[in-house]
Amino acid sequence: MHRSKLIAATLVSCLLGCTSAIAADPTTANDAFKPYKLVGGWDFTSGNSGRKYSGDVRIEVNTLAANGVMHGKVSFDGRQTNDNCSTRGVFNDDPVEAEIRKTAVGYDVSFMLKCSKGESPQLRQWTLACEGDTCTRPEVLPNGKGMLTVKQVD
Repeated sequence: MHRSKLIAATLVSCLLGCTSAIAADPTTANDAFKPYKLVGGWDFTSGNSGRKYSGDVRIEVNTLAANGVMHGKVSFDGRQTNDNCSTRGVFNDDPVEAEIRKTAVGYDVSFMLKCSKGESPQLRQWTLACEGDTCTRPEVLPNGKGMLTVKQVD
């Protein structure tokens, strides 16, 4: 009988702990928050050949946590890969989880990027500077330069 009371007390304690953890979950969306997307594209010009590359970018902002951090997904239609993920990862249309922070001048977007040839995913961070409804991120590499541009879509 003593053992069953101990088990019951443990279960009640666990349930109360789980309930309070769920209630205090910082990923619970703010009532005034509405999900939105940042949609656009990127272009890159090779400094060696002059060849131009481009693709689509989509950042979905799905939830707002109590601490102000937003969560969503990033998809990057890349057609760009790098075998060792040292400068470029494997970009494709498969969305990956992202953490998005609104700043005074734009957004900071962090996500884990898949790498090819069995390497572990790597953390990538984009800083988007916004002016009006357009946000941009310039990219300058040894072999060329480009620009990522997105606009907010409700």
